[in-house]
Amino acid sequence: MKTLFLALMCSSFLSSVAWAVPCSEPGKYRYNVAGSMEFCDGTDWQVIGSSSYAGACAPSNAGRQLYVSGTIRYCDGSLWNVIECAVTASPCAGQAGKQRFNGTMMQYCNGTFWVDMNGGACLPPY
Repeated sequence: MKTLFLALMCSSFLSSVAWAVPCSEPGKYRYNVAGSMEFCDGTDWQVIGSSSYAGACAPSNAGRQLYVSGTIRYCDGSLWNVIECAVTASPCAGQAGKQRFNGTMMQYCNGTFWVDMNGGACLPPY
């Protein structure tokens, strides 16, 4: 019993440490311990939002991204999260599916315009 308690305490501590790791590489992604995709804005980890869901995905696909029909989706371990937060007026013709960090926000090209990957119509996926 004492060993189980110690293992749970260590696991909890390591999870909180991993969660608190600062970011220093703008545009870097990670799949966090809470099951959400995040990007680094140069200082903090920002949760990539989800505007809707697009069916089930296998736990083995957790953190995987797909570009489908003009949207980026990621698997949270059970559902595909559609990321379509706010379409910008900035054109990106010929770059469908490409992702970029614009200095403050992660974006992807939907084939016509850059789309913000958090804020706007998106809600945190948890």
